[in-house]
Amino acid sequence: MTYVLQGTAFAFDEPFVKNDYILYVNSGAFDASLASGKSVQLLIGHDPAQRLGSSSDRLTLHAGKKSLVFRFDLHDGDGFADLADDPLTYLPVSISHRPVKTTSEVMRGVKVVTVIESELVEISLIKGEPDIKSSYARVVSQDGCASLKDEYDAGLFNVAGRLITAHRALKARENGGEIKYRHTTSAYDRAAERFTAALRRLQ
Repeated sequence: MTYVLQGTAFAFDEPFVKNDYILYVNSGAFDASLASGKSVQLLIGHDPAQRLGSSSDRLTLHAGKKSLVFRFDLHDGDGFADLADDPLTYLPVSISHRPVKTTSEVMRGVKVVTVIESELVEISLIKGEPDIKSSYARVVSQDGCASLKDEYDAGLFNVAGRLITAHRALKARENGGEIKYRHTTSAYDRAAERFTAALRRLQ
């Protein structure tokens, strides 16, 4: 059995707080960057020393109208069998990008930055709270996968993202309002540890 790591890395047209301002990334902002063929890295924790791969080899990217999705080939997937295809075994995802064209305005005393075009640099699997709450990465069996674009167009990434967002919100209520993004029960903590350990063996 072979497996892939896939999920939603970013959501467009969705404002979120970044430092002391609100950031809003337009749909299509990464189109020129992806079309350029520049390599995009897949890392753990935004750490170049923990590189899993890149778009030059096993990482595939697709920017749809609403979100940026990705798929990473795990080859034989050793260590992932017990984590695969479980919708609630996941890790948060974050990205790094370099804005090329932006606009800014102040609304009710708050700075709002709109990114019109940006260069996508890397995607990271993280432990903490992601900027985009619907972001996730999970392991799925490759045998059941269609193309990345076809699965995006079919809405499968959106469905999984909504489920994970709801799961995080549920666990927040159970934890007095605190969202523990790296899985919120002991079972999920153990899954996350195995998940990360298996990924590190790929380096």
